[in-house]
Amino acid sequence: LGGHYDELVVALKKDDEIRAAFEAAWLAHAVVDGLTPAHHYPYEEKLAEIRGGQGLETRNTIKDKVIMPGETRREMLKNNWKMWGPKGLLSSHGFFEWGVAVMVMPLTEKRVALAEEDFLDLENYGMLGLFRRKAKEIAALGVYEDYVRHGWTPALARQVQKKVVPAIVKMVTLAWYAAAIDAGVAERRPK
Repeated sequence: LGGHYDELVVALKKDDEIRAAFEAAWLAHAVVDGLTPAHHYPYEEKLAEIRGGQGLETRNTIKDKVIMPGETRREMLKNNWKMWGPKGLLSSHGFFEWGVAVMVMPLTEKRVALAEEDFLDLENYGMLGLFRRKAKEIAALGVYEDYVRHGWTPALARQVQKKVVPAIVKMVTLAWYAAAIDAGVAERRPK
């Protein structure tokens, strides 16, 4: 997060629109991933379990990234099912993210419009502090854990649409705004 934020500030100061657009896009990606509940799940730890304790460094070919190992064919099949099957590690992650993306579409401007409270939070906590605070608030909802247990339910979808997605959209906007302030190309909101 910090690297793309810092680079966006530099690009804005230099009035480098192309680099600023690039860094703004990557900053948005980092914010969205960081606030999406599927990214709060200990994915790497679970993947290492499926891979028999093998770490990230052992996945250096496409085959090693796609096919889960096992001592026997049966264990290999079982591990691949844990990864790719229904409620598998990667399939759950992907389908959850897809569901969140679908819920962005019907958002209204009113639901994601920044309020005075959002600007005060940014001023009080700073961009990284506010991001961490929002990540903790979203993680505390237990949304991804509910999804893994029950799949998409109407109640879960409402919670994501009313709380998670607006928080993500607002945080992306606030991150860009904070970078513009730090670059000196935007003014702080008057009190």
